[in-house]
Amino acid sequence: MRSVAEIKKDFLNDLEKWQNIVYEYGLSDLQKQPGPNQWSTGQVINHLVEETDWYFSQARKAMADIQHLQKSSSAKIQEWFEANSFPNKRFKGPEDMEQPHQPISIKELIEKIEGIKNEIPILANEISKAGSGGKSQHPGHQFLTAHEWFQYAEMHCRHHFGQKDRIEKPFGTDSHG
Repeated sequence: MRSVAEIKKDFLNDLEKWQNIVYEYGLSDLQKQPGPNQWSTGQVINHLVEETDWYFSQARKAMADIQHLQKSSSAKIQEWFEANSFPNKRFKGPEDMEQPHQPISIKELIEKIEGIKNEIPILANEISKAGSGGKSQHPGHQFLTAHEWFQYAEMHCRHHFGQKDRIEKPFGTDSHG
């Protein structure tokens, strides 16, 4: 398991890259969808922000909840943590998952990314002070500690760079970031 400090550093770097993408592209490029029911880069960023907010809430829940201490995470997620990466493949979300909304403005996306960037050092400090704490349930990977939620959130953020590249390929904009 990587240290909280390493995760924090990489997470902030990942978000800096996402922020640079927003600054480099126009709003219309961020809203381009490669096909029907396929996300735009702006939707991916909105998804990252929404999911990261939820992962952070789960990390805080884990620190406060000791009733699941004896429960474990899945073997699959432990492999991902050891590799420090999601597998290089496409994942399909739950059928009832709502599509992220298209961005309304560059300012909206920057403010959302900045909000996550501001929250990272706060959560990293809370995790470091809390020690092992408890666990909270992940819908697909059983129970994760706050430290694991934090690493999961960073890996998720990084994983979506591959999706961004797939989205942009048909438009010839994959050379940006």
